[in-house]
Amino acid sequence: MAAADEALRRVFSNDPELTSLDWSRAAVGDDSVCLLAEALAKGVNTHLRALDLRGCTRVSDVSARKLLLALPNCALIRVAVARTSISAPKRTELQRQCARNQRAADEAAAMDM
Repeated sequence: MAAADEALRRVFSNDPELTSLDWSRAAVGDDSVCLLAEALAKGVNTHLRALDLRGCTRVSDVSARKLLLALPNCALIRVAVARTSISAPKRTELQRQCARNQRAADEAAAMDM
């Protein structure tokens, strides 16, 4: 869990080097993911773009609901949730919201050119 704690510290400090978070090999559950989602929902982190939760069997729809609330307020464009306990409908919702975030990021990049 120390790795998850360190990652959360970096998220809350808006570490610009943290653009991808791989918890696929960590023993994280809903508690850690919900803390992460809380930070993202508050706009605390503007750099995290990818979250890998593959294989985290203790991550459930509880986390998915929190992430879905956070996604419109953050930069995440990819959330990998294979082999978690997140239901198929919530996985689909996460994918759709990530696609919206990707379109928004692409539009913002195009406007900066």
